[in-house]
Amino acid sequence: SGGQRQRVALGRAIIRKPKVFLMDEPLSNLDARLRVDMRAQLKKLHQELKITTVYVTHDQAEALSLSERIAVLNRGEIQHLGTPQDVYLKPATLFVGGFIGSPPMNFLSGTIRKAQPLEIDCNGITLSPALETMPVGTVVTIGIRPENITVSNKNSGGDIEITVSIVEPAGSFNWVDAEWNGVPMKGTANLEAVLKPGDAAYMSFPAEKIVVFDAASEKRL
Repeated sequence: SGGQRQRVALGRAIIRKPKVFLMDEPLSNLDARLRVDMRAQLKKLHQELKITTVYVTHDQAEALSLSERIAVLNRGEIQHLGTPQDVYLKPATLFVGGFIGSPPMNFLSGTIRKAQPLEIDCNGITLSPALETMPVGTVVTIGIRPENITVSNKNSGGDIEITVSIVEPAGSFNWVDAEWNGVPMKGTANLEAVLKPGDAAYMSFPAEKIVVFDAASEKRL
């Protein structure tokens, strides 16, 4: 099979003990379970052999789990070069924020109302995130990862009211697609929260998990 041929090719490359491995999506023909097993084996081999490996993949989970450093490319240009944690938590550009992570990051438009202290109008609420640099203009893009959004059928005080669109079971939790004043959002809910399409629900997210991008340059602020 194609998967067997890929594994044989990997074995042939490894046994030669080259100075550098160049791997172009070597696990693409494997089924999901085998791909996870092979990923762990490759990481173990890399730790044992200590051979520099350049690994090309479109699978974000593969990139995050295997790498010591990730280079995210878009149209032939490196958008971000850093550790997996850095690329995930502090994406350099809007593209990186939307590309790394599954499901992708939620994006909303925001307008800076006040600079000191910072206040951003975002879909009817005011946000005051910490920024490393201040934007040149007044329009920004707010990014929030779905896993940082908690959806519940109870308002714990100060939560944002939303309307549930879709509930997707994911085993130990549920993914929830919802609308917030006409803007589609995706978050998580625990199994105890009974949610159905059309229901009113409430979402919350920590302010420190918000990522802000300049709307014009699309760079993180």
